Amino acid sequence: LWDLDRKLKEGTDAVYFINYFGFPQPKALQQYLLENKDSVTIIEDCTYSLFSKGLYPEDYISDYQIASLRK
Repeated sequence: LWDLDRKLKEGTDAVYFINYFGFPQPKALQQYLLENKDSVTIIEDCTYSLFSKGLYPEDYISDYQIASLRK
């Protein structure tokens, strides 16, 4: 998180992350992003977690979600 924190303080406009193999990001990262949601746009690639049990649109922490069924 220290690297992400440093980059956000340097003026990063957006954060893009991927939920690999159906697993969401660690809770600490999710909480950090939620705390900084006003200062950065969060883009989440849900391709690998699109059909994961327990992940619903209200569970997403991001401003934008993208997915590609062709991946």
